[in-house]
Amino acid sequence: MNNTSDGQDREEQRLQALLSAAYPPLAPSEALRLRVARLAADRAAAEQRRVVRWRLRTGFGFAATAAAVVLLALSWPRLVAAQALREMDAALEGVRSARNVRWEVAPDGRRTNKLEYWFRGTRVRCEQESPRRISLYADGRLWVYEPALNKVTVRRQNGFFTYNASGFTVGAMQRDIARWGWKDRIRALGGETVAGGRKARRVSIERDEPAGPTRIL
Repeated sequence: MNNTSDGQDREEQRLQALLSAAYPPLAPSEALRLRVARLAADRAAAEQRRVVRWRLRTGFGFAATAAAVVLLALSWPRLVAAQALREMDAALEGVRSARNVRWEVAPDGRRTNKLEYWFRGTRVRCEQESPRRISLYADGRLWVYEPALNKVTVRRQNGFFTYNASGFTVGAMQRDIARWGWKDRIRALGGETVAGGRKARRVSIERDEPAGPTRIL
C-alpha cells in the first residue's frame, strides 16, 4: 500500500516537471497587468452598482410601504366615520316623527335642559325652559304660550323655524346647511352611547356664531 502511494507521488512529480519544462513561467507584461486590473475594477464597480440598485429598490419599497401605512392610518378614521354616517342615514330614512332635546353645557361640564322639540309630519311642538314657553306649529299657524304672562300669540307663517329642515337624515342636514349657506361641520363620533335605554350613535354639528362656538350633539 505504501509502495503504491510513493509510486503515485513520484509519477505526479515527474508530470509536473514535464509540464514546467514545456510551459516555462513568463513574467506578465505591463499591458496584461493593466488589463487584468481594469477588468477587476470594472467587475467591482458593477457589483457596487448592483448593491446600490438593490438598496434603492429596497428603500423605495420600505418607503412606499411606510407611506401606505401612514395614509391608511390617516384615512381609516374618516372611512369609519363615513360608514357610520351612512348607517345613520339608513336608519333615519323615512322617519317622520322625532324628538330633539337640547342642553346648554357650562364651561365646567354641567348640563342644563334648554328646550325640547317634537316633530310629527309638518307639525312641531317646542317646550322651552327659561323663560318658560310652549310653541306649537300646525296647519300654517304658530301658537306661542307664555305662562308667566298668561299670554297666547297666534300668527301665520310657512313653518316653525326661519330655516325649516327638509328631513332628519345626516344627508338632509348636509344639504340644508349648504342650501342655507352655513359653515357647520358635521362629523361622526366614535363609539356608542345609550339614549332612552337604547343604544345610539352620536354625531356632532359644530358652528361658529357671534356669541361663540356652538356644538350640537
